[in-house]
Amino acid sequence: MKTKLKTSHRVLTRLDVKILEFLWKWKLANVMTLLYATAPRRSFWRFYRMLRRLYLEGYIREVSDSKSSVLMWTLTKKGFQYINDGSMELVQRRFQPQALAHDYWAMAFQLGEFLLSLPKNTEMVSEQEFTAKEIADLPSWVPQTKEHIPDGLTRIEKAGKFEVVAFEIELSTKSDSRYEEMVRYLDQKEEINWVMWLCADEKIIQKITQQIVAVRRRRPSIHHFVLKRDVQDHGWSATFLWGEFAGKTVWTLLQQQPRSQASHIHVTSTSPRAMTIYLSDTKSPRKFKGLSASVDPLRVLTP
Repeated sequence: MKTKLKTSHRVLTRLDVKILEFLWKWKLANVMTLLYATAPRRSFWRFYRMLRRLYLEGYIREVSDSKSSVLMWTLTKKGFQYINDGSMELVQRRFQPQALAHDYWAMAFQLGEFLLSLPKNTEMVSEQEFTAKEIADLPSWVPQTKEHIPDGLTRIEKAGKFEVVAFEIELSTKSDSRYEEMVRYLDQKEEINWVMWLCADEKIIQKITQQIVAVRRRRPSIHHFVLKRDVQDHGWSATFLWGEFAGKTVWTLLQQQPRSQASHIHVTSTSPRAMTIYLSDTKSPRKFKGLSASVDPLRVLTP
């Protein structure tokens, strides 16, 4: 039986708006990611009631792959219109995910452990923001052209200097010409210091690295590759397979200390690492049994 949505004229709370803004920036998220990102100190029961109210009022909706038990939340047109009240000048009125698995891994890989603790002076621009906003409305450190749209851009501070990391998610094979275009763009944009590629398998890594080596790019050392399954199992402790940091972890490139738990967040007695949160298939407090790092609810979503 389909749930009947309610007509509501209430003024949304700050937390309501924060949830809607997070879903616009990252396109989609499961319930545990939303909890940790927007209200880590709130009880699961109270937070879940807020989500259900936003759902019943038509601001958000549930999405999942037909073969998966994974439940994600994303904006509806009403939710998008609420936060886009004219304050955002957009070249594209985007708010829906284009590909569930790709968009979710883009969020999980870029946001990563920063979900639990965002370092000082760290800024993130999602693919959604880069695509939909005017260049003039984006931070000055992002590339000033949109010939190619990375799957995310993060500016970090290392040894007192700022560096920009681009994220690329490759879950299926593209043509050689497409990879050549992507690599050329990334190579030419001096604003980008590093590129982290999350790939479904070694064959995709080989296709991309062939484009880097064959054309003798000016900056081959900026590219670093990691397998999806390794990130799934180890998060940012996964090791790179190619590049200057081969054998070292994502944490090494970001020059941040890995954390197994965040002391200021308490959902279970021992707070899990971020990747466990992204991969949680918890749907509601009634079915909450704690979080396990061994599950992969996105397995059927990934090509």
